[in-house]
Amino acid sequence: INNISYQLHAASPKDGAGHAQPTFVNVTQDIDGTVDKIKAFIESYNNVVSKLTDTLNEKREKGYQPLTDAQREQLSEKQQEQWEAKAKSGLLKGDATLSNVLYQMRNAMYDTVQAVDNPKYKHLSALGIKVNMYDHNDPKLYIDEDKLRTALQDDPDAVMQLFTNRSDNPKEQGLAVRLKD
Repeated sequence: INNISYQLHAASPKDGAGHAQPTFVNVTQDIDGTVDKIKAFIESYNNVVSKLTDTLNEKREKGYQPLTDAQREQLSEKQQEQWEAKAKSGLLKGDATLSNVLYQMRNAMYDTVQAVDNPKYKHLSALGIKVNMYDHNDPKLYIDEDKLRTALQDDPDAVMQLFTNRSDNPKEQGLAVRLKD
């Protein structure tokens, strides 16, 4: 039930009147596990946006055209690989489609999620997850783990909604759902 596994080993003991004694189940939050999952999600996001940013800003090596068959014969395999890497460098520098993908990813993460029940947690910054506002070339997210833990202790359901809420309205979709779409 709710991703919790129950393993029952025996019937409850009976009291003197033959009635079963109550059995209690205590469930606690795994805040460490949740923090680890959110950190992994943010790390994956950061890896993707870093790769996109690097690709969009990659310097073009001028003067390196694709090799002809005659040129290939004169170069070793390693030299061919090096030449081709330089010939391919910067091909997507400033690419409009790739720029748009990065822009959409950033907006998906920075916009508020209107469907979060607790208005305090409608934005990543409320969880201590922020972008470096002073560096426009650094789209990565940074985590204040103490603030994230506080949010998880305060309202774990709102944190879950922020990431996973499903809706036909894009403004109400959770951040992970937006990125997936």
